[in-house]
Amino acid sequence: MENKQSDKFKIKSLNREIIVVLIFLLLILIITRANLMILHNFVDIVCTIYAYNIVAIITKRNKNISKTLFSIVAIIYTVFALIGLINLIDNNIINISIYPFANELKKNVEFIGQYGGYIFSLFLLVLFLATNKFEESDNRKLHIIILINTVNMISAEVWLYLNYNKYTPINIFTNVILLLTYYKIYNMLVDFGIEKPYGSLCEDVNNLNKELISKNIELKESIQRYKTVIDLTPNSIIISENGKCIFANNSALTILKAKNVEEVIGKEFLDFIHNDNREVVKERIKATKESGTICPFIEQKYVALDGTITYVKATGTSIPYDSNIIISIARDITESKKAEKSEKRLEEALQYDKLRKDFFANLSHELRTPLNVIFTAVQMLQIKLRQIEHADESIIKYITMTEQNCYRLLKIINNLIDITKIDSGYFNVNMENFDIVRLVEDTTLSIAEYIESKKIELIFDTDIEEKIIACDEEKISRVIINLLSNAVKFTKPGGKIMVNVYDKGEDIIIRVKDTGVGITKSMHKIIFERFTQVNKNLARDFQGSGIGLSIVKALVDMHNGEVWVESEVGNGSSFFIKLPAVKVEDGKPVRNYNFVKDQKNVVNIEFSDIIK
Repeated sequence: MENKQSDKFKIKSLNREIIVVLIFLLLILIITRANLMILHNFVDIVCTIYAYNIVAIITKRNKNISKTLFSIVAIIYTVFALIGLINLIDNNIINISIYPFANELKKNVEFIGQYGGYIFSLFLLVLFLATNKFEESDNRKLHIIILINTVNMISAEVWLYLNYNKYTPINIFTNVILLLTYYKIYNMLVDFGIEKPYGSLCEDVNNLNKELISKNIELKESIQRYKTVIDLTPNSIIISENGKCIFANNSALTILKAKNVEEVIGKEFLDFIHNDNREVVKERIKATKESGTICPFIEQKYVALDGTITYVKATGTSIPYDSNIIISIARDITESKKAEKSEKRLEEALQYDKLRKDFFANLSHELRTPLNVIFTAVQMLQIKLRQIEHADESIIKYITMTEQNCYRLLKIINNLIDITKIDSGYFNVNMENFDIVRLVEDTTLSIAEYIESKKIELIFDTDIEEKIIACDEEKISRVIINLLSNAVKFTKPGGKIMVNVYDKGEDIIIRVKDTGVGITKSMHKIIFERFTQVNKNLARDFQGSGIGLSIVKALVDMHNGEVWVESEVGNGSSFFIKLPAVKVEDGKPVRNYNFVKDQKNVVNIEFSDIIK
């Protein structure tokens, strides 16, 4: 395109140079009144140059007939130009007249005089000017322009033939018209043969080039978009050719633990497949090469560069136009596999827990029957022993031990049954409005005699006289007794146990504090878990099942309360219970506290694991 524009510029430059030189020489010839022969020869030289350019244009247009015609004209004018050039150098070197028959013909056309010359010159001028009235965009009009200028050119040649070597203004004017006619023909052919076709072609090429640039930009943007999508997709994409990796996206690099794509490119794709799946993958690659179908998703294992195994669900297919290129797409399911294993373990744990609960439930009920028989027998023996005045002390001792252990077994069985009910959702609380201060006080005083028998001081104190809240009297009483039982168990004779009730407005705080052995801080959070004992080293002296405090927490939680412990080893322990100070809004009156009738039996059961 640039070469065409350069040729066009050269042609226009040639026109300007010829016209400038011609005008300059014409002015010299007119001013100096030089020989007309010199002027005409100069015109022939210039016309020859134009003729050669016209032939060149016609050649590019591939019009063979016109090319031959103008070639002949160019050759003739070349001869004239050479003769004229020699005459310009020295008029006497070759004494050949360009028009040898001019004098003879001139004698036969005496009618051509001065006025005829003016008329002819006017005719040539009219013909020349007429060509400028046509629009050059029409090919038919272009032919008319060339035809008129051709007539103009022939007429000028005939006139010069008839008036050879006369230095007159008409001849000078005719030479000028002849030169302008050639210029006009040449200019038309340049415009329609080179400038407009090549200009249109250049414009089309420019438009195509712009469109190509635009499409190229769009292509690059599209490639970048697709690359971004491929890089951002969570699925691993690996492309291999003849078994070797040629592409891997970011997800694939993550799975393969590669720092960059260069660590993957060129390696065998099957090297990243675990031995357990390698043969299956080979068969799948072979199948997709032969059929071109997409392989279904299967679970397999990828082996990373560092040996890490990643579980994936993978598929693959071959490229339609090249079956040696395989696209492998995989989705990392490692977390899913872990979740499946965790879910499986959870199901097994739940199943085991259900079996355990069912076992404890059945065991608890099954143990109660023989225990009741043993307990009844012990009570009968005690009745008989009371009737004997001098009963054997050893017998009394063993019967007492048997009774205590029956109570202990009964406590364990009751706790197991309650735990089973709590886990099954069948352990409910009966919420009614009670005076919580009196409930805690009566429960504490009911076991005061037993605690004092252990040489331990029991103190009850409260900052309020009455506080009505919604609670289950039996469950709260059981919580207090359980905490007092633990306090007695771990407090030595001479120690203190304090029970306090504090009114905090929206809450009631109950504290059971002792001066016992204390609890390490590491046990504070797990002490309320099932089957957890504070100090296993003390198990021989302070026996227990490790589920008492877990029941305490469960009962407090049922009241939407909280329970926690504050303790240091050697400084005793403080257990806190926080209950919401709310009432049951069902119109029921406040119930009077009706404590367990057989309080001695309750004490015997709850304190049965304390060695007497």
